Amino acid sequence: MINMEETNKTIDYYNSNAAQYFCSTVNVDMSECCERFLKYVVPGGRIIDIGAGSGRDINYFKDRGYVVEGIDASEKMCRLAADYSGAEVNCDSIQDWHPEGKYDGIWANASLLHLLLNEIEEFVCRASEYLKPNGVFYISMKTGIQTGCDNNGRFFTDFSEEKVQQIVAKSTSLEIIDTWITADALGRNEAKWLNVIIQKR
Repeated sequence: MINMEETNKTIDYYNSNAAQYFCSTVNVDMSECCERFLKYVVPGGRIIDIGAGSGRDINYFKDRGYVVEGIDASEKMCRLAADYSGAEVNCDSIQDWHPEGKYDGIWANASLLHLLLNEIEEFVCRASEYLKPNGVFYISMKTGIQTGCDNNGRFFTDFSEEKVQQIVAKSTSLEIIDTWITADALGRNEAKWLNVIIQKR
């Protein structure tokens, strides 16, 4: 089981390497996944970026007329993302985040993978409370990896289509409407990503 010390190590990694992480990810082309997500989001709708990172995806959505905000557990990443995108990016963990309003889209690109499987399940089930009717929730997770900490101390959970199907099946208001596999956008040949779009009925 992951403990708070391991969670803090993951956050510490992003705080300590914020500038490097920003530079290595801010220009990565995520347009294919973004457009596949936006196909289901009402034009001009409200989107939250969970684990905003560099603010790259916030900027992409804003440029297309959406109202976007973000959260990130790393204070330094929050500042960089807010400066880059001009959007509100709050420092908050996924586990502790409980918004007051509802969203047309929840975007969680490469962020839930730092949670335990039961925490992912809890958040997916909570997501239905945060979505407007017909709102959509995008998740991307590494697949085919070993659950545990990497050489940098970051915790990762392996994910699979079967696991996400089991999680979503526990909700009476959510359904999977799209899944696909992509190669690693940073060019790491060993990494494969499972992309899932879930809709609130």
